[in-house]
Amino acid sequence: QGEPDPDPSNPSNSNTSPNTSKAFDHIVVELSGVAEPKSIRSNFQEAALYDMPLLERVRLDTMITVLDCETFLSHLRSGKRATPTEAPELYYRTDAERLAAEEMQQKSEEEMAGFPAELMEALNAGSNTYGSDSGVVDLIVEQTEVADILLLNKVDSLRDDDNDPNLSIEDRSLSKIREMAQSLNPSATIIETSFGKVDSLDSILGAFGGKGVVSSGVVDDHKDAVAAAVAAADVSESTSSVVQDAVDVDLSSDPKCNDSGHDHNHQHDHHHDNPSGAHTTSASTSSSEPSCDDPQCTDTTHNHSHNHHAVAGSKHAGIGTFVYSARRPFHPTRLVNLFLRFLPISRSLPISSGEETNIGEEQEVQLKQELNCLFRSKGFLWMADSNVAASFWSHAGSSFEMQCLGRWWATLDRSQWPEEARKDILADFDDENHTEGATNSVGDRRQEVVFIGTGVGNHDKQHYIREALNKCLLTDEEWDLFQTCNGEEQSLRERFPNPVSVRMMNF
Repeated sequence: QGEPDPDPSNPSNSNTSPNTSKAFDHIVVELSGVAEPKSIRSNFQEAALYDMPLLERVRLDTMITVLDCETFLSHLRSGKRATPTEAPELYYRTDAERLAAEEMQQKSEEEMAGFPAELMEALNAGSNTYGSDSGVVDLIVEQTEVADILLLNKVDSLRDDDNDPNLSIEDRSLSKIREMAQSLNPSATIIETSFGKVDSLDSILGAFGGKGVVSSGVVDDHKDAVAAAVAAADVSESTSSVVQDAVDVDLSSDPKCNDSGHDHNHQHDHHHDNPSGAHTTSASTSSSEPSCDDPQCTDTTHNHSHNHHAVAGSKHAGIGTFVYSARRPFHPTRLVNLFLRFLPISRSLPISSGEETNIGEEQEVQLKQELNCLFRSKGFLWMADSNVAASFWSHAGSSFEMQCLGRWWATLDRSQWPEEARKDILADFDDENHTEGATNSVGDRRQEVVFIGTGVGNHDKQHYIREALNKCLLTDEEWDLFQTCNGEEQSLRERFPNPVSVRMMNF
């Protein structure tokens, strides 16, 4: 509690205790291990939308997630559902607590044995259990992504691994957890703790002043992820450019050269997505001068010892991100078959329809290997079964879900757009002068999916993923057929049926 505020009309200090005139500095609400931060955020945002009087006295200020470093990686790989039966560790701190809850549940079921089935179904629907169809990985990813501050707890149990010189960077547990957490939530402040202790409470209490994730939504979260991926790509390209410049131009650049008359002290990193077949070269130099380890430094007055491992470890062999973009609809069946056959997904997808994916046998093997490294992907989808619905792709670990966010802005008259959001809306248009049915542009309809996984920063991996997804887009012939439907939704659903169940997103 703080000191009494001389100005009782100050909203930020008017939530006083009934037994004292002192105002609370902060109210800390500790949620359960299966809490859904998106839902909590949405509740506060809806309360603000309806001008609830309570928000004159309090506000949702900072969202904090405590990650258990001992279980984080295993939970991300988990195929379990987030239920008390399959994942009791999320609900109970001890076995005694679990047994007591199970006994109480059994007693309750015995007492209600004679109740009508319809009544029991209604009561169970209102339970506090996390969605029965949601996986442990969905829960962990949501709690990691929707947070201003991530506390990596129990780091003391992993520091030995982190300092083991015999382990590569990608195999060090704490380094991997830190990198994965940052890739899932690039805007979060990460603090490492042991026994939940922080150096100062000021670093977490009221740290974001209500201006972080609490004021965001699904679209804002997505745009932040896209911006982070683009920024990472820019840094990677800058690093590659610096490395290229560091190579002695007098050295042979021919990888097949056997001439011993000059030095071949360099390593190659080929990017086969370059149509010209060009490749970049990573230098491994040696010098008695101190090395500069800034990957973006272009000062030629000192040595830049950027070796292949350092470059690969930051964006290529480590956790990387990239954004797939396109302005043509996906063929639903081909897209689903690509998921089923290659993505590491085991839940929430329909049975393959057997439609051809136009991918060669050799590429199938390679693609499966490349996609197996993905642990998160999310973003906007334009599916050919609708010219109106803005879909959202959400894949985490072994789970996949397709959701509908609502309508594309292009389908609404501009008079219905929020005036304060007009600039942001138009930023997603392929043509600011787009007019439905009168121009060749498509408005804000698009594919815009962020991929996160091990080695995804590597251009070859991106090439394989991009090529596979391009083959799921409508062909020119299919695109002509799509356009002949003139936006008639029923005709589109009949011509391009979507085998995936789509649910409306609530927040």
